[in-house]
Order: sequence, then C-alpha cells, then structure tokens
Amino acid sequence: VPGSYGAILADAMGLGKTLQSISLVWTLLHSSPYSATKPLVRRALIVTPGSLVANWRREFYKWLPWARSLLDSRMLYCVGHEGARPEDYRGQAVLLISYEMLLRWAARLSEHSFDLLICDEGHRLKNAATQTAQALAAVGAKRRIVLTGTPVQNDLDELYTLVDFVSPGRLGDWPHFRAAFVERIAAAADSAATEDQLDKGRAAAEKLSRLIAPMVLRRCHEDIDSAGSLPPKRELVIFCRPSDLQRRLFDVVCGCAAAVEVLSDELGHTARLADGEHLRLIGLLRKVASDPALLHAHLVAKQQAAGGRGGSSVEADNSENYDDLSRQLMSEFPLDFDADGGLNELIDDNLVATSSSGKLSVTSQLLQRICRGRRRNCVLASNSTKTLDLLGRLCAALGLASLRLDGATPTATRQRLVDQFNDTRCIGVGGGRVLLLSTKAGGVGLNLTGASDLILFDIDWNPANDAQATARIWREGQRRPCSVYRLLTAGSIEERIFLRQVKKLGLSRSILDSASGVASALISGANGSKKSSTPRFTRQELAELFTFVGDTDCLAHDCLNCRCLGSGGGDDEQPAAPPQQPPPAAVVRR
Repeated sequence: VPGSYGAILADAMGLGKTLQSISLVWTLLHSSPYSATKPLVRRALIVTPGSLVANWRREFYKWLPWARSLLDSRMLYCVGHEGARPEDYRGQAVLLISYEMLLRWAARLSEHSFDLLICDEGHRLKNAATQTAQALAAVGAKRRIVLTGTPVQNDLDELYTLVDFVSPGRLGDWPHFRAAFVERIAAAADSAATEDQLDKGRAAAEKLSRLIAPMVLRRCHEDIDSAGSLPPKRELVIFCRPSDLQRRLFDVVCGCAAAVEVLSDELGHTARLADGEHLRLIGLLRKVASDPALLHAHLVAKQQAAGGRGGSSVEADNSENYDDLSRQLMSEFPLDFDADGGLNELIDDNLVATSSSGKLSVTSQLLQRICRGRRRNCVLASNSTKTLDLLGRLCAALGLASLRLDGATPTATRQRLVDQFNDTRCIGVGGGRVLLLSTKAGGVGLNLTGASDLILFDIDWNPANDAQATARIWREGQRRPCSVYRLLTAGSIEERIFLRQVKKLGLSRSILDSASGVASALISGANGSKKSSTPRFTRQELAELFTFVGDTDCLAHDCLNCRCLGSGGGDDEQPAAPPQQPPPAAVVRR
C-alpha cells in the first residue's frame, strides 16, 4: 500500500521484542538506506503499559552502554522518570511514555511530529473505537510498529484492526474482510462444519496468511532456539479432587431453580441470558472451584448489603430464586466454618491438609516443596484479587515471605518490586519468596526470571492471558529449567473451560495445518467474542457448565477418551506404581 510502512512484531513472549525494537530505533536514528547523511527517522515515540516504562528505560541503557551520555542529554526522554513531565519534553530523539499519560497529554503531543511509532503490548489496540486507539491514530507517524506476543486474543476482528492500524487499507474495507475471511474461517472452525465449509475455511486462512505475511513477523521459541539458549520447560495440569464441602456446594448451584430457568425453553433461555443470570451462576461456580471461603465471603457481604435494604439476596436483587439459593448455600457451611479456607489446620512444617479446598491444599504443598524444600522463588498467579488475598494468607500461614503485584500496585514502584523479587541473593533461611501476581495487571511484559516455577491457581477464559503469565518466567535471561503448574478442580466448571480451550486449539490445527505459522497463531480465536472476556454460550454449552461430575478424578481425561489408564503415558499402558507419598487431592497429567 503506497505510503504505508507499518509492521506487527508478533514473536512469542520472551523472545526479545524490546531488544529488537531498541536496535531498530538506534539504526534508523543514525542511518538510512536512501541517504548517507540523512537518517531515516529523526524522532520516535514509544508507548507502553505504565508498568513497563521503567523497564524500557533500563533496556535502553543495558543494550546501548556506549551511548549513556547521549541517552542522558538529548536522545531519551522518559515520562515519569525522576519526575519528568510531558510538558517538559523538548524534542529528544526518543519519547517513552505510558498509554495512560498519552491520553492525558494527547493535545500537547499533537504539537510534535514523529517519524516512528512503536506500541508495546499492542493488543490494547484491538478495538479501534477506544480512546487509546484513536489517540495513537492521530499521531502523524506513518511508520508504525505494534509489538505483541498474542496478536489475536479472541477473534479475527482484532487482526483486522491491528493490520489496518499499521497498514491502512491492506485488508480492504471491513464488510469485504468479514465476508471473505471472518465468516468462512468461523464456519470451518465449527465442529459441525461440512467438507465444503472446511475447504473454504482452509482456502480463506491460507489467503489471509499470504496477505499479512509481508507485515507480520511471528516466531516461536522452537523456530529460533535451535541452540538451546532457553532452558527446558514443562507444563503440568493438576486436577485437584474437590473437598466434601465443594461437592455439596457444586450440587446446590447446579441444581438450583435459577440454573433450571437458564436452561429452560429457548425463549426463557434467551431472556435469562440477556439478564446475565448465567454469568452470576458461573461466578458462583468459579468461587466454589477456587475455595468455598471466597463464596462464603461473597454471600456474607451480599446479605449484609441486602440487609441494609431490607432484603437478603445473593446478587442484591429481589429474586426469590436467588434468596433461596443464598439460604441453601449458607446452610451447607458448618457453623464454625474457617473463613480463611481451613488455614488454621496448618501444623508446623508438615504438608497442609485443608478441609475446604482441594486446590488450596495442593497449592500449599507445592509452595512448601518449591520455596522451602528447594529454596527457590515461585510466582503464584490468579485473575482475582480476592483470591490473591486468600493466597497471601496462605503464604503467611506457611511462614513464606511474599510480595504482591496487582492493579493497585503503584506504577512507580512496580519495577522496584520486580527487581527485589528477581534478586535471588535475598533468599534467606526461611526459603524462597512468593510473588502474588494478578494475571490481568501484571501478566504482560514483566521479566520474572528470578523464579523458575509458576502456579496458575485459576484458569482464564482467554488462553492468551494464561500464556502471558507463563511467559513471565520462561524467557531470555532464565537459566533454570521451568515448571508451570495449572490447577483445576476435577469435574467442575474449570475442567469445562479447559476443554473449551483444548477443543479450540485442536480445531485450529485441523483447519490450518497447511497454512503458515502466522495464520495458525492468529486464527486460534476465530469463534470468540471481542466484547467480553467471558464468551457467549449455547444452551447445550451452559448445560455442560452447570453440570458437576463428582465421581471422576479427571473429566478431561474421560472426555478425551484417553487410554493411558491414569498413568499419563501412552495408550494402553499399565498404570504406573503410585508414589510412596502421593499428594492428596490431586491427579497430575501432562
């Protein structure tokens, strides 16, 4: 496209997109393929999440040590560093600013011209209607680069938006793109697709791959790590047996009148979805799956709030169904229920055997083995701040030092907290430390190579968010073999979410195995919804979500018809001999 010079650097997380960008900026500021004396770029604007501004500045000084005096004097201006303000910018060669400050300073920014625009974690631009996307589109730079390890998190609409941002008009107008690509690829990704739909979907994917290939660079670890510079990584899915209390609570929610109405006739089903009742029930089920203490606190808070209004409801409305559900759920909790999730049952340094949550019990064992047994740091990640509160109390009960990074952590202190965690010299006699990480606030861009173990306490609807968290430890600079533990409560809604991810990825591979790696990465979310982190559901899918299978050690193992007989190995194997001290409440599968 004439006049368009944009690109998307979509390398997998941890492969050095920041270093590549700094190299590019330095090169373009000092040379040009068209002139021996005039550089191609005179001024560059780099926009990043607020938590990464300090890290970008550090990387500039790390990779350009010979240019320190130049960086200090007239090359790099970092908004926020040592009180640097946007209004004091005087045209330095590189302006480094956060997305938040960009929005606040959009009017003043228009007074300056930039030849190059780099947007880190560029999937933030997936919706062209946001203020951030519009502010960046108003920047006059015709050379635009988007950096993202997850180019498309939900659907092909996002791909269109990103490509149109860096190279306007490359994919034509939106109606044409939707008819030619989105609809055909989505139809082929459906499990009931016909041969004709599969052929059309495959052809559309291959054509789309050819169209975007000149401007999208996508490489994975196996593509460039032939020398083995990264240590090995293993990912384990641990299916945790639910406690008796969890089983009873699952049965109550799945059999309640509200769930029955959501799954009723099609007209009632549609009305209930519009009211969001299914999302409220899903929220209750996910709390039970993590730890009943979270549900207990939720019920108590809602009842107290409703009491002030003269009512008593799970969701602060007057629904008789939810009043009944609230009473039924509260009746399942013992009168002396430990609101800390059974943490009072900790005994000295022995393995924990909490009564209320299988996942919390497994987590406590893992933390003790990693931090105390092997004296290593560990990242403990969740997408819920309430869950992080509970996990923080677990660390305190275990006597493990912990740090926390979530949305409430001030931007100015985040890099200092990360440096403190990565400094393994600070590991004391009490063992390694735990970083409590919010996958929403701290799951992007951070370098947490001070840990080689990461525990994903809960699963996200969007697998890209889980992948982002995993990439915090397995990246350049990591020297130890890494282990990622994904915890799921067996037979629960969490396994259903996991199976949706497995099915989506399997369908993508079956459709795109003849297309390039770029298309395979980008089209993995063809059936998702871009408007919400929680996808849309059919009535059949909701029926599966609202079903608890209490007599299984691993629902995914059963549904995938695996014939390993529980050993986790190949088909028709005899089960492996059980370990002498099997971890309670958990079944491990690779």
